Amino acid sequence: MTAGAHSRRASAALARMPEIDPAIAALALWCRHRDDPGRTRTRGDTILYGPEFDALSLPEQTGLAAHHVLHVALRHSGRADALAVRLGADFDPGRFALACDGLINDLLLEGGHALPRPAVRATE
Repeated sequence: MTAGAHSRRASAALARMPEIDPAIAALALWCRHRDDPGRTRTRGDTILYGPEFDALSLPEQTGLAAHHVLHVALRHSGRADALAVRLGADFDPGRFALACDGLINDLLLEGGHALPRPAVRATE
């Protein structure tokens, strides 16, 4: 994949998204989607899809893509940066990420999305 090219890995999941969840599909248009040799993650407004993404079923790929789209839409990277500045050494990025993941996963699972297991839940 060339630098700056749209993700090949996520193409089927993103194409399926409008029929599954049109609102998240619309939000996905504001994200950059890139393939990456590392793990699947969000960096700012870019979603990086790692090799493990290929091993997921299409419903799980769609749910995981939606998960990361919501991280971008809710500006979790920027919020984490601002909170780190405000709290300094008291900021726990792992706890922040866990809380964000739990909230997003609860929303997606309640909305009928499939997610790879185990999926962190705020309600459990």
